[in-house]
Amino acid sequence: MNKFRLLQNMRDNLEDSVDKKGCVYYFKYNDQNTSKDFDVLLDFLNEKGLFKPAKDIFSAFRSPHLISRYHDQAKLMWKNTNKSQLRDKIDELLLEMFDYDSAGFSKNGVAEAAKPVVAVSFYSRRTKTEKGYYDGIFNPGERDNVTNLIRGLQTAALKYGHQPPQLEITLFLVPDWESNETFSSPSYLEANARMLEEAKAYYDHDIDIKDFLKSGAEEEEYAFLDQCLSMGSVADLVKSRLIIDNQGRKCLQTDANVLWANHDFDTLYKLTFMQNYDA
Repeated sequence: MNKFRLLQNMRDNLEDSVDKKGCVYYFKYNDQNTSKDFDVLLDFLNEKGLFKPAKDIFSAFRSPHLISRYHDQAKLMWKNTNKSQLRDKIDELLLEMFDYDSAGFSKNGVAEAAKPVVAVSFYSRRTKTEKGYYDGIFNPGERDNVTNLIRGLQTAALKYGHQPPQLEITLFLVPDWESNETFSSPSYLEANARMLEEAKAYYDHDIDIKDFLKSGAEEEEYAFLDQCLSMGSVADLVKSRLIIDNQGRKCLQTDANVLWANHDFDTLYKLTFMQNYDA
């Protein structure tokens, strides 16, 4: 069994320790999981700094990691790292290791329309500040929510041997209607450019930051947005445009408030990306 599958199996079968402060993994020997496979896994965990076996019996008492071998299984124990914490570390490593080519994908060569995507939208309003826009959308809580969502869905995709979805965030800046600003006003375009640059610097490099002004929005949509003071209607139109622009590929469109998904990404993935109809 290759390292990716060995690590994935360990990730899916971790158990909390009795005190909940640590976690354990039982590697049960069978035709698919041999003692040789376990040694491969152990060496790999050691190499990546996830498990450091004690050098002797005396240092084992002080080591945060313990290993026990039996005739039918081996046991790995992490004293100070619980199941959730270790899974987060493994998820990051699995995403780094995922072999797109052997899975039938091309990380950069897949047609754009074939790539599954999670589409998130933010809108902001013009202000009289130096930045020129309300920057409340740039806060650690929102960033953590979005990051947890995409990592959870990517990990679920790997579990089923699917191409992990990518995350795109589309930003829309509402012009200052009271100052007779339009979508083509230099002051508006300058503030919009600053907002986009801040977003690109604020989020991870592998998150695609998009400008609503460069979407497929048509004249009728801009006419509706012109002088629109209902922010709920603005948000609905932006979200609808993202769905239209992503037609032809699997797309989960969601708001930034994604706390509802933070606990069971596997189920969320099955109910969305693994379905062949619109939800």
